[in-house]
Amino acid sequence: MRADQILTEIEAAKKAYEAGDAAEASLALNQALALLNEKKSGSIGKALPDKIGEWAGAEIEDQSAGMAMLGGGGVMLSRSYTKGEKSASISLSADSPMLATFLGMMGNPAMATAMGMKMHRLGDEKAMINEKEGSATMIYKNRFLIQIQNSELSADDLLELIKGVDLSILDGIK
Repeated sequence: MRADQILTEIEAAKKAYEAGDAAEASLALNQALALLNEKKSGSIGKALPDKIGEWAGAEIEDQSAGMAMLGGGGVMLSRSYTKGEKSASISLSADSPMLATFLGMMGNPAMATAMGMKMHRLGDEKAMINEKEGSATMIYKNRFLIQIQNSELSADDLLELIKGVDLSILDGIK
């Protein structure tokens, strides 16, 4: 059903464009894009598991619409996790314009070090950890941006959480 709605919006955009109604064509294309991102969000959200070790996940929040309003694109999801008194938020973005900024930092270890970050290798992947700020950042397949935030987490907590993101789910996202 969702695919039919996407095609309906694309057809509506085509008809509006052919009729010279650029405003309506733009609205229909934006709606088609929103529906596509909604579909992608459901698949990507599976990479944020209900539990990571002893960390329990809350409901997944879709923040993609906020990114679109700020002129961005792509999908952005977040999920809060708690373990006793500790809490953290993991955000997962796909196809986001923000990715370019982080690719530059990941490719320049000197810059990352100057910003208080330390590189950690997780198998074939690398994560930047800033223990002072309680943050971790990882880029996967040059397409997915994974970030963890909480100023009171140790590097071990941050690494445990980032390792808990199911990267195999992301491998299947087209």
